[in-house]
Amino acid sequence: MEESLRPHIGTGDVLNYGYQWWAGSIDWRGRALAWSAGFGNAGRRLFLLPGLDLVVVVTAGAYNDPEMGHTVGRLFQEIGATVHD
Repeated sequence: MEESLRPHIGTGDVLNYGYQWWAGSIDWRGRALAWSAGFGNAGRRLFLLPGLDLVVVVTAGAYNDPEMGHTVGRLFQEIGATVHD
């Protein structure tokens, strides 16, 4: 599992790619915390944020709408920013 979550390919953007998992970081109280995520169509996402012992699951349903992924990403950023120790 650890090997599949580890970034293997840089995308040239803020994301990296493991084996079927995306990887990035979220700013939390001035610290960058690593996350891993599975991305599906329609904004479906499974985010793992070990540094906060947090899992976020989103089951959106806007099929083939690329904007939904951006909306879910912003939602995840907001959720992460509000988590307490």
